[in-house]
Amino acid sequence: MSKAKHVFSIITALIILPALLSTLPIDKSSAQNVLNLNWFVYENPSPTDERPFSVCILGKYIYVVGYDATKINYGYRVEKRLKDSGTLVKVWQYNPTVRDDVLFDCLALNNTIYVVGIEGALVFPSTVDFGKIAVIALDQDLNILKYFKMNITGFATSITTDGTYIYVGGFYQNGVDRGWFIAKFTQNLDLVKLALYNPSPFDDYIYQIKFDRVSNMLWIVGLEGGIYASVAYIDTNLSFREPVEVLNNKIIGSALSIDFDEYGNKYISVYGSMGDKLVGLIKLDKNNSIVATANKYYGQKVVWAWGALYVIQADSKVSITVFDSNLNQVYSYTVNESTYCNQYLMLGNVAYDENSLYFVTGLCQSGDSGWGIYSYRLLFQIRYNTVIQMLTLTTTSTFVNTITNTITTVSPYTITVVETMSPETITFAKSSTITNVVTATLTKRMNFTVTWNSSPETKTVTVTAVGSTTSVEKEVAYQTVTETLPPSTVTITQWHTYTETVAPKSQNSDSAPMLILTSAAAAILGLSIVATIIKRKAGSATLAY
Repeated sequence: MSKAKHVFSIITALIILPALLSTLPIDKSSAQNVLNLNWFVYENPSPTDERPFSVCILGKYIYVVGYDATKINYGYRVEKRLKDSGTLVKVWQYNPTVRDDVLFDCLALNNTIYVVGIEGALVFPSTVDFGKIAVIALDQDLNILKYFKMNITGFATSITTDGTYIYVGGFYQNGVDRGWFIAKFTQNLDLVKLALYNPSPFDDYIYQIKFDRVSNMLWIVGLEGGIYASVAYIDTNLSFREPVEVLNNKIIGSALSIDFDEYGNKYISVYGSMGDKLVGLIKLDKNNSIVATANKYYGQKVVWAWGALYVIQADSKVSITVFDSNLNQVYSYTVNESTYCNQYLMLGNVAYDENSLYFVTGLCQSGDSGWGIYSYRLLFQIRYNTVIQMLTLTTTSTFVNTITNTITTVSPYTITVVETMSPETITFAKSSTITNVVTATLTKRMNFTVTWNSSPETKTVTVTAVGSTTSVEKEVAYQTVTETLPPSTVTITQWHTYTETVAPKSQNSDSAPMLILTSAAAAILGLSIVATIIKRKAGSATLAY
């Protein structure tokens, strides 16, 4: 008996096509006539005053929040609309009090819409008598999941998240003074901590709070002391005694909104003056130093989207102005020369996706205020670059094949034949295209069977398979794909040569193998005659992988 090892090496090429995100470079020469309107919706639920303040995106829908006056006094209003067309899907209206109830901002997080505002204000927007701060969680179909009313008097103007917790900010009434508040919630709207700050003995307002992932801080923009634009930050545990002020009374006016790029820079919309210059935008670097300004008011909302800064004005008029990272103006577009409204509150959240920008404003062309909802195609859109990487997976499986043929003739001739298969190497190629994958795992299966055409001899065939597989993992994007190759069969046909050695004793037989010996040879060899016979047999091997 002898053993031979058959080694089969399978080399497979796996092509992976991850979608990597990049942005188009800003090119002023090609920036004309590309900020196009996707759609516009005007909604006027009643003949009296109603206005939207914020929009957020969840899946294929946008959610617009504000208030309407369908019940004489102002009540909460949230609209669910199709993102691609603006078509109205559902409206949620709620009047928890007989006073004015108004929503100012929204946040979409993990299939939940969070809205914040004020409950029970007297003669909104009068600040003579504030109501209570309200935080509400709605599901995607605008059903109330939880309603949380804070036991402090004030306005909740802004909401943000670090991905785990939710933070609500605004201002509260403290006698004749007003101060800042920030509340930290779980996603179930369980209050974790409430922090009250009073930067000055005069009026202090928060117009927006926003979490920055680079600094890992909550940033505050608003008004301090009734006169100075304030930009400050605080940690997410709300552990600072007071927020850290950045501008230090450098700008007389208000800081209205803030956004961040991926390098730690901050872009802030302001309305005021710094020294003897008007200022409408400032840029802070990662060390919080002012490195650029724009000396004109462009709007109250800034959005950093795909490598460009969008500034939205939606008060006396509606416009969109685009800047590069150094606050050089690239593009400007006037949506409406006049809203015909007296806008008295700051614009809330502006939403964007890969292609479009979504924002809202009050419009008063009909004499009363209604909802204006806009979708504009971004000037510089996200571009998908395809990167091709070749991964080679080599799986080597070793099979130990023992083939023992026993050929029995009439005694006294016994011939034992031991066959050894020659090694064979077979190469297979398999290519597959996978888009947007994180892990591509290629698994190989191998089964080996052998059959021989060896009649009329009686044969015993024993095959022992000892196999191994190897997998390769490669991180490339944001999904997981596991691919198992389907079985495929390859049949190999070959001739095998073996040698039979026959040692005759005292007789011959018709059923013995054919021995052609001369009498001379027999006389020479005597009773120890040895014959060598060369035979060839056809065989086939089936390999499944």
